[in-house]
Amino acid sequence: MALIAKPAGPAGSSFDAYENPPPGTHIGRIYKIIDLGTQPREWDGKIIGTARKVRVAFELHIEDDQGNKLFTKDNRPFSLSKTYTLSLSPKAALRKDIESLTGKQLGENEEFDMHNFLGKWCMVNVQHSQPKPDGTVFANIVGLTPIPRAMAATIPNGINNLEFFDVEMPDMAMFERFTKRVKETIALCREWQKRGPENNPFVKTKNDDIPY
Repeated sequence: MALIAKPAGPAGSSFDAYENPPPGTHIGRIYKIIDLGTQPREWDGKIIGTARKVRVAFELHIEDDQGNKLFTKDNRPFSLSKTYTLSLSPKAALRKDIESLTGKQLGENEEFDMHNFLGKWCMVNVQHSQPKPDGTVFANIVGLTPIPRAMAATIPNGINNLEFFDVEMPDMAMFERFTKRVKETIALCREWQKRGPENNPFVKTKNDDIPY
């Protein structure tokens, strides 16, 4: 099923549960897109509506000052994700990043198929947050830009398999590889709730406080 961004809705934010990549601008590749479904929206602790969400994961190719490739402690490429509201409204974060990566301005009523993002190479600007009282630091994606022409011939080979998760036609083998946090996020969505608790242990019962 196509996952189409349309011109409506608020902006997105970023989060990830993996080992933090170092700050800076790195070569990245979109290797995984997860349809998180229609999620409840909260404001001041209250549910005020719903919004369709999508999570885009970037495989990062990072080198140190000596040109040595950097990997995580378990020898995987660093990765980082950004979660968007599936919207192309004028102020939407997704619209801004699509226009940046494609190099063209979207029309007022133009739509965008998220499948077109899969496998896309780009430059990913990573910043670290200020440490929390417990010392926790988060890595956040603060900008995406196209690969400069001067670097086009030096793009490395991708490492991770390309994956697209459709919440309405779910690949359950892929779902089982997600972190507990991602599974629980998907379980909150309207589309997943329709599956019923008998089909998946992550689906909440109708007695839980979900506005569907």
